[in-house]
Amino acid sequence: MDAAPQQIENKQLKGGKIMPAPIHEPNKHITTAGVRTGKTDPRHWDTLSNGRGISIDVDLKPENLDISKPLVVVTSLVGENNHWATTGGSSVYNLTHEGFTVYVRWIDGGLLNSEFAKDRGWYINWIAMQY
Repeated sequence: MDAAPQQIENKQLKGGKIMPAPIHEPNKHITTAGVRTGKTDPRHWDTLSNGRGISIDVDLKPENLDISKPLVVVTSLVGENNHWATTGGSSVYNLTHEGFTVYVRWIDGGLLNSEFAKDRGWYINWIAMQY
């Protein structure tokens, strides 16, 4: 009998068996055949100069990347709460093989600072792929 989706939360399917998901620490990168993954440290957000958003720089640790191959990056904003009312967490700016930047703001354009994001444990999950 198959497990209900809520029963396999935070699990991975491996060889037909449900396995616990690996613990993934901030700035610890996984590299597999042109795929890198990581997550930012929630303490590294910066407030934009107008006070209406935050940014975070992501270091791709390029020593294992082939700069002759195109790079595709997918991101998501993760946190304890309130991040559902933001925009920008899935947008990548200034992408190079060295890294990129993500900018986040409230959907309504209100004030948002780095302390708010840090207090709620916001971070960016990312996957970088070469082909």
